[in-house]
Amino acid sequence: MSYAIIRCISRVARGAVVALAAVLSSCSYAGHDDALSQRFTWFSYINGDDIRARCAKGSTDLYRFVYNGIYIKQARTYDIAPASQGGGFVLRARVLGPSDLSDVTLDPGAIIGDPLDILAPFAGRKARGTLSARDIDALDERLVTSGFFQPAPKGLYLRSEDFFWTAVACVNGRVTFNAWKYPSDGFNALTFPALLFSWDETGVAINPPRAVSEFEIYGGPDSKDHAPQFTLTVGENGLAGIGTLF
Repeated sequence: MSYAIIRCISRVARGAVVALAAVLSSCSYAGHDDALSQRFTWFSYINGDDIRARCAKGSTDLYRFVYNGIYIKQARTYDIAPASQGGGFVLRARVLGPSDLSDVTLDPGAIIGDPLDILAPFAGRKARGTLSARDIDALDERLVTSGFFQPAPKGLYLRSEDFFWTAVACVNGRVTFNAWKYPSDGFNALTFPALLFSWDETGVAINPPRAVSEFEIYGGPDSKDHAPQFTLTVGENGLAGIGTLF
């Protein structure tokens, strides 16, 4: 196969990923435990649309936390739900890394052999763990001290370039959503992240919140033009107006 044809296939494959992402990013997240569903239904996932659909009087408690450590650098997700057997709870942790499609190297031979290879950049690192009722009690206490059950900061902008936390949960049959952006007193006062990090067995170091320049994030205007960017707005008890990722 000639080099020109290989490059053509690579461009087509990369374009297919971008097109797929543009369509799926605005879809609703249905609770599937895979990074592709999370990545391409990201805003619905952050908003907890699947949790909201399941939350009712008498339903089980569900929790979701998202740490945005500059989106193209790192995003960490934590889902907690009752175990299907044996009691207790299951924690699903995932760390999503750099996702700039312009940096993805595609092997046409591998794509022909396995078309899903083009989705490899979105795999992330994940880990599962078990939590006890006592752990959940400790989490609930941390949520109270963190102000989770207080009204969300309506109108707060959450950008892909920011460091921020979002949390959504169904507790006692009621959905609660909140968000905190660095730097702020509210962000600095959060106590639940340390607990989540202590349970995190992904082995991936945390990208800590700090002041960063646009150059540190993107490296240059050309890279920024090809990087996924978004701005989310916090509403009454969730995200207000959800757009697309690319």
